[in-house]
Amino acid sequence: MMTISYEYEGALYVNLTNRCDCACVFCLRHNGHKGSIYADDLWLEHEPTRQEALDNLLARDFSQYRELVFCGFGEPMYRTDDIVWLVDELKKRVPNLPPVRINTNGHANLFLGRDVAPLLQGRVDTISISLNGSTPEEYCAVTKPRQGVQAWDAMLDFARECREYVPHVVMTIVDKDKTPEEIEACAPFLREQIRSIWPDVIVCLGNFASQFVLRTNAGVTTLRGRLHQTGHFVVCPTFHPAACIYHAEWQPLLEADLMMVGEWLAAHPAGEAR
Repeated sequence: MMTISYEYEGALYVNLTNRCDCACVFCLRHNGHKGSIYADDLWLEHEPTRQEALDNLLARDFSQYRELVFCGFGEPMYRTDDIVWLVDELKKRVPNLPPVRINTNGHANLFLGRDVAPLLQGRVDTISISLNGSTPEEYCAVTKPRQGVQAWDAMLDFARECREYVPHVVMTIVDKDKTPEEIEACAPFLREQIRSIWPDVIVCLGNFASQFVLRTNAGVTTLRGRLHQTGHFVVCPTFHPAACIYHAEWQPLLEADLMMVGEWLAAHPAGEAR
């Protein structure tokens, strides 16, 4: 039986395709593996029809999931129209459907040959886009997109456009040490997002983010556990969730930090002078 949906850390993930236009150097599929960090076997014998996927999802108890995530063996946005249909059908049939996220490489407009970002409005709560490089050259070296450097431009354009239609646009990178030069090269993307969102709290995950935002050499282990003020913003440094996979003892500390942020937000309603 092939895996259409699977659970991971309290979320329900949806696996709709094997297709991908990248050959990322870190991807398990290039070593003959048919799974991912999320599940052991995600290889699909055939792409499920939208009805097959809907039937599979409706058999789940959505009350136990914190999020519905379209992320599987391949690039989910190859099935954009089916994702749109599935979300619409689930919203009709599932009371209190959890927030919807798509994990994508951001190339959908390029490989589908049309603008699909507007279709996400009102359907997708978070779109997580793989940045995975601070320059076009590094990006292509890491992700090896079929379209070459054109994919870098398409990914950045898609991320900018999604800000008009999706409440939360997240950029992610592969887990590797970054040089100071690489961090500075990425800084304009961060500053642009902060200006557009103007968040109540900035949560920095891991050493690099915490040290960059707080302009310090101190490690996150020293910085976490309290809120910091930098300029207009309240900042919460904490462990990166990926690090907690290898250091289980950090997970309760991460959760405590996030609870601290929640308590602060409850005590400081949006728009209240600080």
